Order: sequence, then structure tokens, then C-alpha cells
Amino acid sequence: TGASTKSDKDGRFKVYGQEAIPTNLSAQKEGLGMVYLRNAPPHSTDLVLRMPTPGTVHGRVVADPLPESFGVALYGYDAALKQKAPLYSRFFTAPAEGRFVLPDVAPGTYTVEIILDGWELSSVPEFTVQAKGIVENLDLRLRPKK
Repeated sequence: TGASTKSDKDGRFKVYGQEAIPTNLSAQKEGLGMVYLRNAPPHSTDLVLRMPTPGTVHGRVVADPLPESFGVALYGYDAALKQKAPLYSRFFTAPAEGRFVLPDVAPGTYTVEIILDGWELSSVPEFTVQAKGIVENLDLRLRPKK
């Protein structure tokens, strides 16, 4: 339904308006990695969402000319969906030398996509984020979309 809620200081939460069908939930908090729970049973009262210790990704967009703004989306394999799924995205405006930082990335293996009309990645890098780890020098080389 697109409902959202906030937890209390102890992390307890209630989701109102939940349909009588399984529900997909996600939770995020600055300083922690986002977590997804697929197909939570309807009217559940005992759900636990454990948010992981995140890592950070440092990268840059390489293009001529450098774009004034762009988005970076991370995709990972979602076992519940049995396919690649978007798990994280962030947009940047006027980044110095095309550099970007993605904080609070949940541990896992990712591929990356650029969100920029008329451009695509020359190759799609795959990388792994560790808890408290830093992925450095992720270069996203762009070419005009064919």
C-alpha cells in the first residue's frame, strides 16, 4: 500500500493498513544498512528486522563531458524474488571531478547501473561490500547510449 512508519526508541514499530495478503517491508536508518523482508505474513505481530552494519562505496563517473548530475543504483540478487533487484540508489548534483560516496550500504555483492539519460556504462562492475568496509576507486566509465 506504500504505507510508512517510524520505530520508537527501542525499535518497535506498527504498520497500519496492512492488507490481508503477504507484505514486503524495508527498514533504513542512517548509520545502518537497509534491510528487506519479503512476503511478511498478514497481520504479523512478531516481525524482527535486523539492520546490518554497513560499508561505504567511493567512486567516480568518468565521461567527456562530465555530467552535471547523475544517479548510481546498486543491484543485488534477491533470493526471495530469484532475480536481480534494485537495492540502493542515490543521486548527485555537481560532484567534484565526478566523485561520489555511497554510505550505509548493506554487506553483499552488487552490480551497479548509472541513472543518466543518453548514457550507459562501458562495462558493469561487480563488487562486494563488507561490514565496516570501504570499496574504493569504483570507476564508472560512461559512453553515449546506443
